[in-house]
Amino acid sequence: MRNHVELTVLERTGERVPLAFDLKSLRGAGMCSRDREAVKATLEARRRDGLSWTEKPYWTYRLSPYLLTTEGVTEVQGALTGGEVEAVAVFVDGDEFVGVGSDQCDREMDTLFLEKPKQMCPHSLSPTVWRLDDVGDHWDEIQLESQVRVGKTVVDVQRFTLSELVPLETWIEKCGLREGSGATVFYSGTGSTVPELHEQLERLGLPEETASGVGDEYLMRMFDPVLDREIRHSYVVNVLGDDLDERRSREA
Repeated sequence: MRNHVELTVLERTGERVPLAFDLKSLRGAGMCSRDREAVKATLEARRRDGLSWTEKPYWTYRLSPYLLTTEGVTEVQGALTGGEVEAVAVFVDGDEFVGVGSDQCDREMDTLFLEKPKQMCPHSLSPTVWRLDDVGDHWDEIQLESQVRVGKTVVDVQRFTLSELVPLETWIEKCGLREGSGATVFYSGTGSTVPELHEQLERLGLPEETASGVGDEYLMRMFDPVLDREIRHSYVVNVLGDDLDERRSREA
């Protein structure tokens, strides 16, 4: 199964170059924190709960290529689906690029499965990307931010630098991202929420699931402080079914 993808490469000169390819492989990083002792402890806890599926220190999971989208509207079945902002690497015919994306997943299924919740939702990618070579020497300084709009209110959810996460080169080396033929898109993992997030939600009277990226619109930004440029992308979430208010009233 393949997915035809059309992007625009923003060169350092400001020139915009079209990039089109058929996506063969869509992958995501498993346990991306650079603090590998914390990752080890999390894996051990999940194994005790029967939720882990690997003992490898570094691994990736596969997703169906059709899930990747650059559109400004996504459709999901479950009302409690949320995004996480990530740097997204694109490998095409020996060329390498990076954009900003959202690892949308079903938050209700998170407690039951580790991979399946991600297969339930579209994965957004910015239509604009940079060449990976342009940021490789200052990868750790790249900043990522996300916001969620609920109604007319916009809340800051995440803010971190890539220094929090396993370096992309480590994933490439240990998980063979450059191997094989055909284009690969790789979601490299997400980082911290803003320290004041839960205070914001309480002050604004917003539901706790907003902290997990659940809302009406998801907004994300990747900023390069060295080259002083940014990529922004956002998408509106349409829920096809699952009346959450009705379900909650029945449960109450």
